[in-house]
Amino acid sequence: DNNVGGLLSASIDFSGTWDKFLEPDLNSMKATSDLQIEQGRLVDFKPLESLAKFVDINDLKSIKFSSLQSRVEISKSIITIPKTAIKNSALNIDFWGTHSFNNDIDYHIQLLINDYLLKEKPNADDEFGLLENDPENRRSAFILMTGTVDKLRY
Repeated sequence: DNNVGGLLSASIDFSGTWDKFLEPDLNSMKATSDLQIEQGRLVDFKPLESLAKFVDINDLKSIKFSSLQSRVEISKSIITIPKTAIKNSALNIDFWGTHSFNNDIDYHIQLLINDYLLKEKPNADDEFGLLENDPENRRSAFILMTGTVDKLRY
């Protein structure tokens, strides 16, 4: 799926082995990549749909952000994404987790939601029990996604 858009620049260190038929040994592959996305956009990102009960889902269909930086690592057929921040005027997202070459996922998502998004749902705290306030009195929702790409569990 095409969930992320923008101008990508990356620096990648990669190693791996191939057999004599040029078939890769996926377990041997190792990579470290410093990524930067400018003029970014998060489009139809499935985890955000779980917030529809207290946020207008149309506000979450396409989230624009100015810049994102992260260091992604690959080792033993597992992609590891460290805590990465996506910030814009409506919503701040911290995202981290793992994604295997077999499409097993373990994603952690923390959403800092500004009051702008909650104006339509003043009882959001009652409807969604996982909301917490941070020291600056912003609301946070936490989502854990596990399973496979085809069978996600929230």
